[in-house]
Amino acid sequence: MQEHDNHRHMNVLISADKKYLNKYKTMLYSLKKYNSDFTVYFLNKSLSPRIMKKFQKYLKKKINCDCVAIDMDEALYENLPINYDRISLETYSRLFAQFCLPEELDRIIWLDADVICLKNIEDSYFQDFDNKSLIGTIDIAEDGVKEEYQDKIGLDLGGAHHYINAGIIILNLKKLRETTTLQSILELCVKLKDSIKYQDQDIINVLYKGDIKYETKYFNYLLFYTESIEKEELEKIHFFHYIESEKPWRIKSHNAFSNYWWDIEIERGNRIKYYAYTFVRKIYMGIRKVYLRVRGA
Repeated sequence: MQEHDNHRHMNVLISADKKYLNKYKTMLYSLKKYNSDFTVYFLNKSLSPRIMKKFQKYLKKKINCDCVAIDMDEALYENLPINYDRISLETYSRLFAQFCLPEELDRIIWLDADVICLKNIEDSYFQDFDNKSLIGTIDIAEDGVKEEYQDKIGLDLGGAHHYINAGIIILNLKKLRETTTLQSILELCVKLKDSIKYQDQDIINVLYKGDIKYETKYFNYLLFYTESIEKEELEKIHFFHYIESEKPWRIKSHNAFSNYWWDIEIERGNRIKYYAYTFVRKIYMGIRKVYLRVRGA
């Protein structure tokens, strides 16, 4: 285990197209606020060298964080389905992490772009895997995964098996290198191509069924029409995860916890962007109010 400045060194895995780069800057800025020592590994499918270097330069200058770019073979993504509007092909990159990351890495945490860190995560990051391939949080929508869909893709939930949200997962790279092959993962992706709903999240749940250690809801706190959180609960939360349409940067989906995202945006120098957002949102809400009044009449 690496040690740096009395902090245990962590590894963070991300992948994104150009659209989500700024979102990742905000997420990583929040992570650095509470966790001083980590390296980012960026699995790069589509970004140009110029854009990639600009992103690396930002992370180094603004949050003193190294970013290692690893170019991916685009052929890996050729037969992978896009069947959910807000998800890009880049999310499939986490399926291939064990095959392209440096051999000396034995664990890494994948973080989606739509999360905000609220506290130090070292204890969770360095927990024992209990001989499991990954660690994740049970999805709040698990009860909605119908039996016929489970049968269709081979989920078999219930008992010891649960459906996790793959937006924040800790990967046991050492075990994954020993127990998985690139060919078998790609074959499963092709096999379930016309059946899965949530792309690689479904693949992960099928692929590692029975081989997942479950974290508490506080590790990956899923915000979905959440109106309030008790103070005692709030203090336990590691990450806010703005799932589905609950994105804090979307005018139509502002919620009770959007300001956690915007506080980080302001802190990293985007106050004007915040003022523009609030101005446009006020106009939108005014128009919406008039529309609903007229419609009600």
